[in-house]
Amino acid sequence: MAEPVGAPRPDVSDMYAVHGVFRDTLGAAPGLVLDIEPGNSERVATIANYYDNILMFLHAHHDGEEELVFPHLRARCPSQSGLLDRLEAEHKEALALLGTAQTALAAWPGRDDTASQAAVPGHAMANFHGDKIWLIMGLIRERMNDGQRAAMLEHMPPPAVEMWTNFGEQAFKELSSEVVVEVRNRVPG
Repeated sequence: MAEPVGAPRPDVSDMYAVHGVFRDTLGAAPGLVLDIEPGNSERVATIANYYDNILMFLHAHHDGEEELVFPHLRARCPSQSGLLDRLEAEHKEALALLGTAQTALAAWPGRDDTASQAAVPGHAMANFHGDKIWLIMGLIRERMNDGQRAAMLEHMPPPAVEMWTNFGEQAFKELSSEVVVEVRNRVPG
């Protein structure tokens, strides 16, 4: 984007740092949440508070860009209106996702009971229409620690546990090793 001749170029290096914070902290959320042992309500509260603060900062930062950055860019770079329209559309989409994240986060700390922990996986299993539910279970279990894997089996209905222990786990291992070998063979050495 070209600026008018003689206009000082603003220092935006802090934007890289701030956006890096959002990428890193939000990217770490699934691992932090999955690492919480079942029933550890103190850890749930700590992680929920952490992300509550991150999301509040994201909201404040987002508003600042809407109020301060985009108007200046439009004034200084009128020839880039198409690009700025796309950026603003992405910004509005991010705001909607932020609202969804804040709603989910607000509901999470109160959902530390066994019934609610089993509800989403039960729904997912009942509504999965693929032919390899054991593949999905195996991929999820790979990202869990031993305690989480044990808790998963405790909360699954007996037919699902039987399927997993009788053939699902072995089928998952066999397919995974076959796929990994194929991927390795395709990567240029």
